[in-house]
Amino acid sequence: MLDDRIKEIISEDIEKEGFEIFEIKSSQFKGRTIIRIFIDKPGGVTTDDCGKVSDIAGFLLDNSDLNIARYDLEVSSPGLDRPLASEKDFKKNIGMVAVINLKETVEGKIFYEGKIISTGNDIVEVSVKDKNIKIPISKIHKAKLRIEI
Repeated sequence: MLDDRIKEIISEDIEKEGFEIFEIKSSQFKGRTIIRIFIDKPGGVTTDDCGKVSDIAGFLLDNSDLNIARYDLEVSSPGLDRPLASEKDFKKNIGMVAVINLKETVEGKIFYEGKIISTGNDIVEVSVKDKNIKIPISKIHKAKLRIEI
């Protein structure tokens, strides 16, 4: 898959600069390849960070064997309402409130909203109305942070 190949080409250099590649999405539009790279780092991502990663990724892609003649490159943060998909995502957000939709029930429910307490062994523990619920990450369909304004 193109996204995986792009990640192989750019990840080492991007990570050396202190960034995490959160996600890569590519698509076709009017004969051009659109490459979207979502990055993160401790403390958040600035527009200067996006420019720096864009320069690095563009250089690496231009000098790779991908053979993408015409492409547009977009680099951004995954945003505040980013999905939580892995144990690492939950661990970085301990203390935050998550909205979790499940593939199958856990303790009789398919939806939880609660504070992330801990994570480990592919389990996320959330506090819901003074009760801690342990949810296997494999049972999560979608999860994201609840944004409070």
